[in-house]
Amino acid sequence: MQLIGQAGGEGAVYRVDLRLRPNGTLGLLAYSLSETIRYYRHAAKNWERQALIKTRAAAGSESLITDFLKTMSPLIYRQDPPATAISEVRTAKDKNG
Repeated sequence: MQLIGQAGGEGAVYRVDLRLRPNGTLGLLAYSLSETIRYYRHAAKNWERQALIKTRAAAGSESLITDFLKTMSPLIYRQDPPATAISEVRTAKDKNG
């Protein structure tokens, strides 16, 4: 992570914020599909699930992201969202100005 995040002659290859992964900086660098699904079902915060609305395949296996999104769809587009979900969205919007 340090190698791809450090600046070279023309800047950094990638800017990587390790806090934006499941379990933040304490989490693994990469998770299997089943571990990722388990995280989003049982440990993810509402805002993390809401962020999945914008998830798209960008690289790697398109079938993997398709399977992931198919499995996550009931959690992303809930028929009965938690009562706190709306207030959490408002709080997040207020923080971001």
